[in-house]
Amino acid sequence: MYSTTEQSANMHYLSRSEKHGPERVPAATLTLKYHSPNDVLSEFSPDLKASLYRRPHEGESDMADSADTRLDDPNYLPRLKFPNMTNVIQINKVIAGAAVTVHYGLRGKSDIVLDDCKVHGFKFDPQDGGTVIVTLNVDCSPSPEQAGYLHSLQDQEVTISISPPQDSQGQLIGDEE
Repeated sequence: MYSTTEQSANMHYLSRSEKHGPERVPAATLTLKYHSPNDVLSEFSPDLKASLYRRPHEGESDMADSADTRLDDPNYLPRLKFPNMTNVIQINKVIAGAAVTVHYGLRGKSDIVLDDCKVHGFKFDPQDGGTVIVTLNVDCSPSPEQAGYLHSLQDQEVTISISPPQDSQGQLIGDEE
């Protein structure tokens, strides 16, 4: 299941409200965009990475040195299979109940921790060289104080962690499709 720890990402913050019964409560959508190794694709399907990437052909190594040790790893797939493909890959997956932390200030106490978030809208833009530009949305219900901090970080680089939901024994809870 998808998770990330202390990932640097650009964050766009969209403030809104939701109706919970007769009352309106603060709500927001964070859109996060970051570069990641293409291994992240395997968290969504074991075959996704291999369907988009391939091993380098002889003489195509990223390093000038012909003794590229990464070539010994069968999972090393840095080259795009379809370099002229321009479509972004969208995955229809929802992770309900995730914990999202926006690391802020001196860390720890000043982190913005958002519980019971909905992580969705996964988009992947494969790049040659073995990286993927990942874009995702986080629907959350920040407190008024958290909303102020998040708004102050609008369209800036932030450090985030996303943890899938766990039960009371710390076991991962399945995700929705």
